[in-house]
Amino acid sequence: MCIDKIFVQISEALNMYERVDKDKKSFTLIPCWNILKEEDKWKAKMIELAELEKQASKKKKQVHQDVQAKGCRTNQ
Repeated sequence: MCIDKIFVQISEALNMYERVDKDKKSFTLIPCWNILKEEDKWKAKMIELAELEKQASKKKKQVHQDVQAKGCRTNQ
């Protein structure tokens, strides 16, 4: 994964955390995350999430192809 993309994702996650936190606090555990992200447990979780995302994308693509193949004839 490109380093720039990772920084963008981290920045978006931090902004999202601040928006959803009821007290509007910022996420303060980045140093902990920087240590823990290299642990096998989190690497396995990241692989699992990537696989789920890949499956969802594949399913979405298949649904789109099915709709195109039917010619959008759902209202007939």
